[in-house]
Amino acid sequence: MSKAEEDEWADCAPPIGTRRTADNEDNLVLIVACTLFGALHFIAWSFDMASRPESLLWRIASVALTAIPTLCLVVEVVNHFIQRMIWGMGTDSGSDASSVTFDSPMRTVWSLVDWTCTVLLVLLIAAHPVIRLLVAVDALVLLRNLPDGVLLDFEWSGVLPSL
Repeated sequence: MSKAEEDEWADCAPPIGTRRTADNEDNLVLIVACTLFGALHFIAWSFDMASRPESLLWRIASVALTAIPTLCLVVEVVNHFIQRMIWGMGTDSGSDASSVTFDSPMRTVWSLVDWTCTVLLVLLIAAHPVIRLLVAVDALVLLRNLPDGVLLDFEWSGVLPSL
């Protein structure tokens, strides 16, 4: 491989182990928070909805809001391990992974895997706010068919002890 080809692929992926730990921890906190937010929507799984399609929309959105952050984590981990496997090929146990030279098929495999993971992550990340918006709209639409007595004034003095 020529020097120009090596320079072209030098920025293809960072050397193994160079990602900052703080970034990984921040990403994990974000993934856990988004997953818990999605899981909260399972509370309304068995609520009475106005129609079957609204109930189905709520349930599908609840599953998607819970699964998307986890899928993003899985895609990132798979991409990392494939990167590690490819970048580790051809190196001795004591050599630096950044000194790996690729033959043409390995470049193609790495480019394809990296591109696929990136596209999948972008689609998943773009779908999350759209689904959250659908859940918010569905929650507002459900307010049109409130059960009788919801808007009646409640006498708190009978429930709370007087001080």
